[in-house]
Amino acid sequence: MRFTRMTDLEFFRPRSLADLVNEYGEDLQKPPFIIPGILHNVSTVVYGQPKHGKSVWVCGMVKALVSGDSEFMGQPIHHDREWRVSFILSDGGAEREVVRDMAAMGLESKHHTSVLTYPGMPFTPEQWQVVADRVISDGCNLVVLDNFISLIEGNPNYTQDVNDWWNAAVRPFTLYGIPVIVVAHSSDKFAPGGEKGKTPAASFALTARTRWSVHVWRCGKDLETLAFTGKGQGHTDWEYWSNRDYGFTPAEKPVAGKPEKKDEKKSEKKKRDFEATRDMVRDWVLANGQGVSNKSEVARMVKTALNLDQTEVTIRQRLGDGGYGVHYAGNGKWYRKDSE
Repeated sequence: MRFTRMTDLEFFRPRSLADLVNEYGEDLQKPPFIIPGILHNVSTVVYGQPKHGKSVWVCGMVKALVSGDSEFMGQPIHHDREWRVSFILSDGGAEREVVRDMAAMGLESKHHTSVLTYPGMPFTPEQWQVVADRVISDGCNLVVLDNFISLIEGNPNYTQDVNDWWNAAVRPFTLYGIPVIVVAHSSDKFAPGGEKGKTPAASFALTARTRWSVHVWRCGKDLETLAFTGKGQGHTDWEYWSNRDYGFTPAEKPVAGKPEKKDEKKSEKKKRDFEATRDMVRDWVLANGQGVSNKSEVARMVKTALNLDQTEVTIRQRLGDGGYGVHYAGNGKWYRKDSE
């Protein structure tokens, strides 16, 4: 352990590189991840919309750790200690859900997990240090804070408030070398495609402080999608199946790259529908519009004959700019646009 308390100022004194190497010792050889690409050995933020499976997924990961499993979701677990986990929860509702999930996983018979429920009162940094001391004295070496929005005292949209909370609630553990998982909500802002945002609430401050983040969202019945991002790391998406037995089976191998937007399929359909309408209007005008020089009249005839949803004004505009693939050459003559 590097420091005994967050309030110690001893580590501010200058120290030689040799002293630091000796102080860190074997810690320098530790890999950055407890579970490669999934759980960082310093801090991980797991976020998503309410009821999308964040806490259940975290509970499943904790089960794999404290049970001594060799892997989680197909990735090896780095067991450099016997894992003892402490959940620090925001309210009785969160406590009930965690107890239910952990009991369903059969962990009530294992003395490797403990629960501390937040009393719903403002915590000073000194009080958070007392909590940290208590958790550490119980022998816990992994902490889950669930959830960020309810635990923070202050405005989660203010960077300074988020930084103050992180320094008070997270750093007392990480300074002891204890990894921390922070469960948070997604931003309520809507993305350009109309879907809910895919960044955590207070995203800039949270993502700036954490080493790794996991976005959990439900994309189908019993099918979840995880998006992993981190400092200096690429972006990886991973779909997995969850079931009532709290199993998590990867649906496919991780795929690097940005997740496909949910509205892309709708855009493709919209494009196909427009192309079909364009071809239909083009063929009708070439067959029936010859000799009619008034574009407004042709637009009215097209709308009536083909029962289109577009207004006559829109149809006339698209006839005029070639949007339907036909071109008016004058004297009542219409030509296919690509055949001039």
